[in-house]
Amino acid sequence: MQQFKDIVNNFKNKRIKDNFLINDIYKKVVNEQILSKTVSINYKNKELFLEISDNAWANEILNLKTTLLKKMKEHFSDIKNIKIRVNLNSKKEEKPNNQENTIGCGLCGSKLLTKGSLYCVVCENIKENEKRYQVFKIIKETPWISYNDLEIKDQKSFTEQDFYREKKFQIRKIYDTINQAYINLKCNNSNADLNYFKEKIEELVILKLNLQPERLKETIIEQNISLKWYKLYKTNDR
Repeated sequence: MQQFKDIVNNFKNKRIKDNFLINDIYKKVVNEQILSKTVSINYKNKELFLEISDNAWANEILNLKTTLLKKMKEHFSDIKNIKIRVNLNSKKEEKPNNQENTIGCGLCGSKLLTKGSLYCVVCENIKENEKRYQVFKIIKETPWISYNDLEIKDQKSFTEQDFYREKKFQIRKIYDTINQAYINLKCNNSNADLNYFKEKIEELVILKLNLQPERLKETIIEQNISLKWYKLYKTNDR
C-alpha cells in the first residue's frame, strides 16, 4: 500500500514540476502582450491547455499554433499539442500601457511578437532565413572572403556573429561531404569521384583560412587536413 502511495505521490510531483516548467517556458516564448491575455496555463497528458481572455487574441494564437508549438518543443520535447479556449469571465487586470497593446508585427501586423522584437515569430523566422541565405550566397561565391572585407564594401545587413556562424556551419557540411566521398572511394563505390573529393578538399582549406585560390599550395593543404585525406588527395593527379 505504501508503495502505491509513493507511486501516486511521484506522479503528482512530476505533474507539478512539469507545470512549473511549462509555465516558465511559455513566459519566455511569448511576450507581455500575450501573457496579459492568458488566464491560465495547464499541462496534462502531453498537451498544453491555454485559457485566453479575449476572442481576438485567442484567434491570433490559434493561427500561429504550429509555430508556438515548435517554439515550446525546443525547450520541452514531450509536449505534443496545444489547445486554446476563450474564458471571457476571467479577464486578467491589464496594466495601462502607452502603445504596447496596439503595436503589431512590423511586417504582417500580427500581435504574437517575438519577445524583444518588432516582428512576430513567423516573420522573424523568414527574416532569419533570408539573412542566412544572403551569407551563404556570399560564402559560396567567394569562400576566401572575411567579414572585414564585407564591411569595406558596406554590406552590413547581418552581424559578424551571423557571418561566422554560417561559415562554421558550411565548414561542417564540407567536412561531412569529404568524409562520405572518402568512404565511397575507399569502398570502390561506383558513385565515387576523385576529382570531386579533391575539389572539396581545396574548398575546405580556402574557406577555413580565408585564402585566395591562387595562394593555395600543396604544403598548406597538407597542414590543414588529416593524413588519410591527404594521401588520397595526392593519388592520381588530375
